[in-house]
Amino acid sequence: MFFSLIGMIRCLLMCGQLEEAAQQLEFFCEVQESLGNTAEVCLLKVVLSRKRRAGGQTEIQLLKEATELHFLTLRGLNYGVEYLQNLNLNFLLQIVCLHMESNQDIPLAPGQTPLFWLKHSNMILESVIKAVPGLSVGCYYMAYIKFLLGDHRTAQHLLIVCMQKEPIMPEMHLLQARLHLHAGEHRRCLSCLESGVSINFEVNNRTLSQVHFVTSRFS
Repeated sequence: MFFSLIGMIRCLLMCGQLEEAAQQLEFFCEVQESLGNTAEVCLLKVVLSRKRRAGGQTEIQLLKEATELHFLTLRGLNYGVEYLQNLNLNFLLQIVCLHMESNQDIPLAPGQTPLFWLKHSNMILESVIKAVPGLSVGCYYMAYIKFLLGDHRTAQHLLIVCMQKEPIMPEMHLLQARLHLHAGEHRRCLSCLESGVSINFEVNNRTLSQVHFVTSRFS
């Protein structure tokens, strides 16, 4: 029952049937009240809130709670098949994506204190990379977070690893362009920018914002 209801709510959210999803989620919470919150329920509440464009501090608390509850399920497990199955990389990466979607991608100034979402994403991605070091999307997200945190050396290293595995991922080239721009390497910056856009003109909004950011620095 648990997985079927969770799956149905996810489908309703994907289809934009928000009121029906909210009702099913409320019903599910009432049925599971004695068991308390679960990581999946916390995440679904955030997705619903985001689609309703509610936002606010509640979402941050729910993402934090979802992560804590999720990692509790890994306690006592040795690294192996069962551990990797319970780790649920898609779940963890979705939390990182939700953080990234609702925050500005502006690198920290020297001496500036990192916001919670950056520290939280960094912590999650460290666990992901430690468990599955060859996961390209995990390395890319970590490179992105390290860039925003001001750790450009680590970001560069991770991007090199990513490009060796997924050279046609445009987001990597655009992030590389931003690293070159920060280092004052303008020609290399433009070269990476051209490579990223040439791979796929139909970039998503997040990637498009990076293109606009880089090109604006040359205007």
